[in-house]
Formats: sequence, C-alpha cells, structure tokens
Amino acid sequence: MSSNPITEGTTLTLTCVTTPSTVSTEELQFAFYWDGQEVQGFSSSNQYQVDSVQLEDSGNYNCKVQHPAKSIIKTSVLSYIQVVGGAVTPVVSLSPNWANILTGDWVTLTCDVGSTTGTTPTYSWYKDNEMMSKNKQTTKQSLVINNAEKRMSGNYQCQTDTSERSESVRLNVTDGPLILQAPPYVYEGDSLSMRCYSESGGGAIFYKDNNPITPMNGDVLHIEQVNVTVTGTYRCSKGKIYQTDEEFISVRELFSRPEIKVSPSPLAEGSDMTITCDTALHPSRRNTMLEFAFYVNGNTVGNFSLLKKYRVSLVGPRDLGDYSCAARTSTDSVLKLSNVTQIQIKGRNYTVQNTVRLTVSAFIFLLASCLVFHHFKSLQQMERESAETTNYLSFLSAL
Repeated sequence: MSSNPITEGTTLTLTCVTTPSTVSTEELQFAFYWDGQEVQGFSSSNQYQVDSVQLEDSGNYNCKVQHPAKSIIKTSVLSYIQVVGGAVTPVVSLSPNWANILTGDWVTLTCDVGSTTGTTPTYSWYKDNEMMSKNKQTTKQSLVINNAEKRMSGNYQCQTDTSERSESVRLNVTDGPLILQAPPYVYEGDSLSMRCYSESGGGAIFYKDNNPITPMNGDVLHIEQVNVTVTGTYRCSKGKIYQTDEEFISVRELFSRPEIKVSPSPLAEGSDMTITCDTALHPSRRNTMLEFAFYVNGNTVGNFSLLKKYRVSLVGPRDLGDYSCAARTSTDSVLKLSNVTQIQIKGRNYTVQNTVRLTVSAFIFLLASCLVFHHFKSLQQMERESAETTNYLSFLSAL
C-alpha cells in the first residue's frame, strides 16, 4: 500500500498488492482497514476507493488477504495516508457588510484565510487587478478605509504568500443622497439585511421587481433564512423625491445537491458496502458544518450526524432497494435531498427472478380461479338437477 500524500477533493485509491506465488489471485480475497476499523470487507477486489477524499480521511490504512480454501490470512503493515488541503482561496469580507457606502463613510476589508500553519502570513491587496502599495506586502490582515471618496470605488482582492488570489468584492462609494445598502454576496440560509440609507434618515419603502414590500417600518429590510426565491431586483425610496438605483440581489448556493455514491462498484454479494452522501460547499463558505442522514426505501436508517458515510456489512438481497440521503446545515437553515439510487448486486438478476415470481403467481391465480369457477358450475348443475327431481315428484303426486 502506498503512503503518498493526497490532495483534498481528489480520489483516493488503495491497492493491496501480494508477492508472487503459486496461488492465483483469483482465489484470494482482500479487506481494508482505516485506523483499525473495517471499511471494506473481504471480497475479490484488491482495491479500495474513496471519492472526493476529505481531511478527516487521513489515518493509518492496512489490508488483509486471505485464501478461503486454505484458511490463510496475512496482514499488511500500516501505511499512514495524509490528506492535505488544496490551495487555499481567501475570502474578503466587509465591515459594515455593505457594498454601497456614502462619501465620508468608513469600511474595513478583512482577508480571511481560515486556519494557518503557525507562521504569520503576509498579505497583498489588489484594487481592479492592480496591487495596492506597489510591490509591498504587509502582515496586516485588514485594510481600513476612512473618510471614503468616490475614487475608492472598485473591485478589491487579497492574497497571501501561500494562497491563491481571492474572489473580488465590489465596493461602491457615491455622493447619494440616497443609497440601497446590501451585502456583496448572499448565500442560502443567510439572514439578509438591506438598508435604505441617507444622512437625513426617515422612513423608507422597499421594492422588489418594482412591487412594494409591505408592511414596512423604518429604513431596514430584514429577511431570515433566505433561499433562491429572494433573488431579484431591489430599490427603495424616501418621500416623493428620492429613490435609489436598482440593485440585483442573487442568492448563491451554499452547497450542491447531495449525490449517493456507492463503493465498491460493482457491488458483490457478501462484500461490505459504503454509501457516501457527497456534496460540495461553496469555497467562500468552506467552514460551514454539515450534517447527513440516510434513507432506504423511504425509511430512515441513519439519523442526522456529521458522518457522511453509511456502511453495510455482508451485503445481501435484504439490503437491495432505493437509497437516498439528505444534507443540512447544523442550524437546519438549509436542507437538500439527493436523488434516489437503486442498489443492485453484481451477478444476480433480480429482475428475472421477480418476473419468474410474478409468472408463477399469475399461474396459481388462474388455476385457483378455474377451480372456483368449476366448483361454482358444479353447484349450479346440482341445483338444477335437484329442482328437476322435485318437479317430477310433484307431478307423480298429482297423478
């Protein structure tokens, strides 16, 4: 087994290799273990695969090989597999979190790179794709703009000495007199606040796609746990004179719709099956905690937890069916369901078996129907004969 580092998000494939012998590999069975826990039971496959490997998949892996007929089992040495993160992409955040500000206002831009390795990173800031303070890096994580001017409008990005450049954040500085303030980016499940802002204050009316939003009090519009239906064009007004330019608010997908992935594939009867509920967080929200649940034929088999894998040992016909999963945020603000995946076992044609069962059942039903019909006709015949006998006896009595 190889112990080379592997990058997060790629596919991890482990191969259990045996030394040449007189025994055919077709007679051998292989099993795989992670930190002492069986992750794939004995089967004819000498490979174990993890799709979209994560940091938590790091650990000590080993394999076992057995010859069932000769009762021989051999175990490999432990191999430590280290999953390393890909190139980190920082995120620029604003405080206050408004993309539009008035001249004279202030704002702080922060370059968030998540956890670091203990070294102090150096930061470079860019405005409209040009480095600010040419060829100058700083250990300051934040960029403070005081007494904003219109010339400070632009697209801002940051980068560290070990990261890629961040996605750009647009900052608009205007004279007003009235602006609609909203965050530069909004994600599913967020609480969204928009402010109809002017130096003079006063009540405001908000519009979405030119339709007024009512009821409304004050100059702040607040929406809890937004979803894609919030996407639209917004503006606001104060009094009969002032109204803002339109702002298009697009709600971003927090994480993709989950997919069921089955390992090993194809699946053999008697092997250990691993079902993975696979989804991807938006890079800007990569630290969001997700929980997963699993379902078979509509019934819950794995309640919501941080585990994105569901394992079944010694798969058999009883384990066949329709599998699906759900992913949600820990606050339950966003919940998504996967499509249904039908699990089948290699080497078994259950469609043919079911067809045979249906054919036999239909034959038995037809046979039973014929017997009932024959019995019913016999009863009718007996009743007619009994009636004729009674009539004949009555005739004789009359004579």
